[in-house]
Amino acid sequence: MPAYDRGLYYLVKLGDVFCSRYQVLSKLGFGVNSTVWFCRDLQQSRYIALKIYIHSSKPNHEVQVLEHLAACRTDHPGKQLVRNTIDSFEITGPKGSHQCVVQEPLLTSLLHFQATLNPMSLTEALLKGALQQIAILALDFLHTEAHVVHTDIQAKNIIIESSDPSIFDEWEKEEKAEPTPRKTENDMIIYQLRRFHRKKGWNKYLGMPILCDLGEARIGDVHTGVIQPDLYRAPEGVLGIEWTSKVDIWNVGVLVYRRVPHLRLTIHFDAIHHF
Repeated sequence: MPAYDRGLYYLVKLGDVFCSRYQVLSKLGFGVNSTVWFCRDLQQSRYIALKIYIHSSKPNHEVQVLEHLAACRTDHPGKQLVRNTIDSFEITGPKGSHQCVVQEPLLTSLLHFQATLNPMSLTEALLKGALQQIAILALDFLHTEAHVVHTDIQAKNIIIESSDPSIFDEWEKEEKAEPTPRKTENDMIIYQLRRFHRKKGWNKYLGMPILCDLGEARIGDVHTGVIQPDLYRAPEGVLGIEWTSKVDIWNVGVLVYRRVPHLRLTIHFDAIHHF
């Protein structure tokens, strides 16, 4: 992982309780800027996802975007399809303070969902349903109501919610029956991720697709600068010119092309080889 510095992470142990409320059950994920943990809310008897950011002397950009979205007072249906925040707080570690956000736990990303299937079995109908929700509703909310450009729409950042919270009870039972593998390095416990495993009848738990990971999002309508992974980069980003929310639509197009295996991109040139 580029820019990885282990010392900046807050050292979490399974069983830790934060704010006398959120008890850590297992590890959901990690990235350059944070770790994510599956927790039980001891006050409301529910499950949550706790994201703990690395220590930084700079304000956390994703937290700022999440706060901006939370402040958008609207009944736009797309707001429910963008990852929101239930609670937020700070904790202190050896390096200093760490910002934390509490969110609803989700099931699995489109990327992981397809990886657990025959790659050809992510049908156009299934993909179309998910992307219609994201492209038509979630992005319309971000672009027209919140004036936010996501800039990083990939299959790994579209995560399917659960239509039935009881599935998380089963997940906690699995953790108790078969504890997460772990190792210790220099007095630091490193936990393996626990993912949702597809079982017979699992599809009945699938809910709506949620657009996640706002760490690269930009507030405002017109921007400059490099954005998006190379493969997903819109022409404006390649050319180094001003860009707007249209770069997200380009991302959706590339996502469709990459997720439906039999699609082929057709490029047309004019007489002097312009697109």
